Parts: sequence; C-alpha cells; structure tokens
Amino acid sequence: MFPRQRGLFVAMVMTALVPALSGCWDPARDLKTGTVGYVKGFAGGIVADEPRAVLVGRDVLTAGGSAVDTAVAVGFSLAVTLPSSAGIGGGGICVVHDQAQGTTEVLDFLPGQSSAAVPALPRGLFALHARYGRMRWEEILGPAEQLARFGEPVSRALAVDLGTHGSGLVHDSAARQVFARGTGEPVRAGDHLTQMDLAAFIGRLRRNPADLYGGVLGREFVAASRHAGASLTLEQMRSWKPRWITPETIVSGHDTLYTPPMSGAGGSIHDAWSKRAVAPVAGLNGGGTGFVVVDPSGSAVACALTMRKPFGTGRMVPGFGSFLTPAPGNDTPLAVALAINDHVNEFRSGIAATGAGAAGNAVAVLSSVLGKGGDDVLPKSVMALSSSASGPALVSALHCDRGLPPWPGSCRVAADSRGAGYGLLIGRRSE
Repeated sequence: MFPRQRGLFVAMVMTALVPALSGCWDPARDLKTGTVGYVKGFAGGIVADEPRAVLVGRDVLTAGGSAVDTAVAVGFSLAVTLPSSAGIGGGGICVVHDQAQGTTEVLDFLPGQSSAAVPALPRGLFALHARYGRMRWEEILGPAEQLARFGEPVSRALAVDLGTHGSGLVHDSAARQVFARGTGEPVRAGDHLTQMDLAAFIGRLRRNPADLYGGVLGREFVAASRHAGASLTLEQMRSWKPRWITPETIVSGHDTLYTPPMSGAGGSIHDAWSKRAVAPVAGLNGGGTGFVVVDPSGSAVACALTMRKPFGTGRMVPGFGSFLTPAPGNDTPLAVALAINDHVNEFRSGIAATGAGAAGNAVAVLSSVLGKGGDDVLPKSVMALSSSASGPALVSALHCDRGLPPWPGSCRVAADSRGAGYGLLIGRRSE
C-alpha cells in the first residue's frame, strides 16, 4: 500500500472507531467505589433529626458505603450540625445488623459514669467502623470536617435548640465566639455557621483517632478541658472503651426486635413492649438525637447519640470546638431498636427515639407497623405521636414491610413532624 493510501486508510479506521469507543465510555457507569453516584438503582435509606446530616449519609450510600460507613459519617456530621444533641464530647448507643453475617449486636459508647465524662463518640464510632466498615475511615470523616471548616446555614433543628437552651452559651467565651451574633444573641436559622476549631479537631481524629485516647492529642484535650471546668485525666481517657453487648430480643410474629439490654439507654423498650402503654418517662426533652440507616443489602444501624443535656455542660473546650458532657443525672432518655426477620435474614424496621417518653413512642410506632403493609402505615403511626400520652420524644423510623433486600419498593421513611428532621429513600426502588 502506498504511503498516501496507508494514511488515508488509518484515518478512515480511526474515524469509524471514535463513535464506537465513545459509546463504550460512560462516565457515570465507570465511577469507582467511594465516588458519589457510584451506586445505580436503590442505594438505601436514611432518616435523622437534622437534614444536612441526612444529605451526608445519602452521599456515602450512593458512593457504595455500607450502613455502618454511613452511620459513622452521620454521627460525626451531627456533631457539627446539631451540637446541642451530639458531639465529640458525648456518646451514644447503636443496634447494628450485618446482613452478610446474619448477626445483630449492640454497641454501647455512652459517656462514662464519672463526673469527668470521657469524649466517647470518636472511639465508639471507630469501634463500629473497625468491625463492620467498608470505606476508609479518612474518607468517612471528610464531610464532617468540611461542614465545620467551610460552614453551613444554621438548620431549623439547631435554631430551635439554641432558642430554647442557648441563652447560657453567651457566658462561655469559646461558645460565644461560635454561636452568638454580634448582638450577643444566639445565631438563628439561616445564619452561616463555621466552626474552625472543631474542623481542626475532626481533622486530627480523621488522621489518627487513637491519639485522643493517650497520645499528644489526648494530653492537649485534657489540659484544655480543665479551662472549661473538667477534672478529666489522661488515664481516664486511656482506660475508657466502648462495649459490644448482646441485645435483648422480643419476638413479634416472624420478626425479632433487637434492643439494648435493660442496663442500656434503650432497655426500657422491653418493658414498654410488654405493657404497650407507659407513663411519660422522666427526663429532658433535648440533648439527644437519633437516626436510622439501611443499605441495599439489608444491613442496618439505628443509633441514639447524646450530650446528656442540651449542649452538655454549656462549656466548650477551648481550641477544640466541642462541648463537655455533664455527670450523669436526669439524662435525656434514649431508645433504639431494629426488627429483623431472622428466618430469611431480612431487615424489617429500624427506629430511634430521644427525649421524654422515648421508649413508649418507639413501641407505639413499632407495634403499629410490624406485620402490617401499606404505603401509609409508617407515616400515620409517626404522625399519631403528636397526640401520644407517652411523651414528646422525637422519633426517626424506617420500615420495609416486605423485607430488605428483596423488596426495596416496600420501604418507607418517616421523620417526626414535631421536629425538623428529614428522611430519604435513595434511588430507584423497583419491585
């Protein structure tokens, strides 16, 4: 073939290949795990008391993260977006179902019983991730760090708490710099809120969470906490550990309800279920928050986080942007549970409730939805809480009446209309 003809032939071949090759490359299809939008179709569901944290969870689920990855990301995000109820200085309790192993456990990382409560959230969520996480720890904490560093508008959920419980924050210089307007009044819904000290704190935890419990970061935190009135020691930081415990179970038809044991924060669900009518629980209506997440496989997490009281002690650790947690006493009631059909290893329901009457409200919803079908059963049962006699506790719930993973189209979420929460089912839910 002559040189000119050869060049013409090559050009014709390349021209013909361009459409074919371009048709083979679909940027959306070729996304990698860890990239938002990686999951096509149903990616899972999430519901929480604060909307921005829900959007963080949505991104983790669509990036291919597991329910546990999402729970960790949401937990740290709530420490930024709803510090009245969740924080690095606080803790929580979670019920975790792993569909691959067919196991359901409780992780207790509630603040300690001493007057100087160890910041339990980081070590607790790290333990959760170490056992069941899929994405890298550094990836999961990134969104919370960015929320704190670059700021977000104050949500209605936080604004309500600031309006009700935030007046005392102006007496703490570190808290006043973050949460007060120039007039000295607490920031309001829509105000842009940045938390640079908290961002730096989360950044250091992202790189090495163990450093808070005995390393340089821990020594710095202990020293700074004394300026906020705490008597915390490095030895207390080293010795505190979260606990994996066996849940209590309640059989309801084909489903098994898993709750923390009686000594845990949600143990009263067991009593409330047996009575099906409870008196309001003594305790604060504030200082705690809950969320539920499920991934496409049917693995699920229901968590309740707490600062014990709204904004904890009201004293912020200087240079760390985190509130301290007070000693035990009249703590915010918490209740969490997962319902699993163990016969076929399918997720059925998840619920988290915080505030006075938490257990009673959780049971009211669960007893209304388990074993029942219909698109409106869950939202109606949550709406009915507005007239409940068991207390003002806020509820976040997720229910798949035909079971997950096989029937994602049967899933529904419900955020309590008395609060400012949000729920999402992500992606196409074909039957």
